[in-house]
Amino acid sequence: MSNARPALVVRAVPPSEEHERAFLVMLSDFEASDPSNAEFYAPARANFAVYVRSLTDEERGLSLRDGWVPCTHRWLMAGKSVVGVARMRHTIDTPFLSTSGGHIGYDVAPSHRRRGYGHAAL
Repeated sequence: MSNARPALVVRAVPPSEEHERAFLVMLSDFEASDPSNAEFYAPARANFAVYVRSLTDEERGLSLRDGWVPCTHRWLMAGKSVVGVARMRHTIDTPFLSTSGGHIGYDVAPSHRRRGYGHAAL
């Protein structure tokens, strides 16, 4: 008898309008159980296409907000659900990033935590 967990199947996909419904479900999860992190994703509700484009632009270093650096965003998909987000910053050339933020950031939706998705993100 083995206590091994079944293999975790998760894909990291680029932001896409194709996953709008699943992303908004994830956002609702954050709004209900982790509102401080929900604020980061809230612009997706106003105009999803613009939100996706902003993430794509950020990866290319376009239209960056003051103090922000180019960053690659990937959505963590388990089946058809977006269960989290991983961010890889291309540089850490700001005081905050060089001392606290670092190159990697990730969030796992509250209802999907403690299942290994954070490890998969890293």
